[in-house]
Amino acid sequence: MLPQLVQGPISRFDELSQSLFEEHKAEFKNISFGLQRILWGFFKKLVVAGRLSEVVGTLTAGWQENPYSGGWIVLSVALCSLNLYMDFSGCMDIVLGAAETLGICLPENFDHPYRSKSIPEFWRRWHITLGAWLRDYVMYSFITSKPAKLLNKKMKDRIGRKGASVFVTCIGVLLVWIVYGLWHGLEMKYLISGLYYAFIIIVATVLEVPIKRFDNKFPKLVGSKAYGIFCAARTYFLAMIGAFFFFMPTIKEGMAYLGNIFKKPAIGLVSIPKTGIEKVTDIKLLGVDLLDFAVILLGVILWIVLATLHKKKDVRERLSGMNIVLRWAIILVIIMVVIIVGNYGGNFEAGSFIYQGF
Repeated sequence: MLPQLVQGPISRFDELSQSLFEEHKAEFKNISFGLQRILWGFFKKLVVAGRLSEVVGTLTAGWQENPYSGGWIVLSVALCSLNLYMDFSGCMDIVLGAAETLGICLPENFDHPYRSKSIPEFWRRWHITLGAWLRDYVMYSFITSKPAKLLNKKMKDRIGRKGASVFVTCIGVLLVWIVYGLWHGLEMKYLISGLYYAFIIIVATVLEVPIKRFDNKFPKLVGSKAYGIFCAARTYFLAMIGAFFFFMPTIKEGMAYLGNIFKKPAIGLVSIPKTGIEKVTDIKLLGVDLLDFAVILLGVILWIVLATLHKKKDVRERLSGMNIVLRWAIILVIIMVVIIVGNYGGNFEAGSFIYQGF
């Protein structure tokens, strides 16, 4: 069995060594802020991601005889990406929070990726430290290598300076995403996933000039909220397709599962065989009960609200400025929610993280 890969954050020794080896004094702010971040990580992991895993697992189980109609399959694909984010970013919150309590500053691994307007931007915000590692040790190493320089010189005579630069950059992008796929595992689905993102980013690189012309020609449209929402939705759609195949055994099975959208294109989301359940609209068909579904919904809403507030000012800074009674009331409520509502027991393994298997 291959060893499980590091989830991150992935830090260069010269960037982290000083923080690791210098003397640290116990500071109340570091301990307080670190524990708050750990708490938020457990909330995302145990309260939200655990239940999302149940829903995704239920919808994708037994795909050959999957009883769900197209709408439910689309929902499962959409939730795969959100499930992976809540699980992975929750892990990073716990890791970074633990380091912060000790006075150690680790680099951020996520920067609100679902605000991204394009896939290249998405990957600058998702698993940031892995992206930096690939950029420094794969992309730059290739571009500055002798073969790349010779290729650039050869192509310059054929397609011009700009074209040659784009051509070499696209090869570097391809290499980056091949390594990305192999990083996650020696399986075809991971390699195809890497090539999928490579294709999107290469297309964006080739069309960079026309895209800039479009932006300059229609500044009002590009700067509008509606266009921003469209771009974010488009990016989420492309990202959720990439994330979906991580949850399927093989690419072939994933494609067959998606094919059920067209084989069972029932109108709405309620055309599900009763399968022994009295009501076809019973929420338990998702693998969770009504309370679990409400917890997921409220958890996602809370995440969106806090992410919006954090955009202007660190939520923990906001919390520290509140009245001490209100501050501790909020913290205690979240602690109780994690303890009482956290998804423990049964087939759920609280200590496992999705990304630790990649």
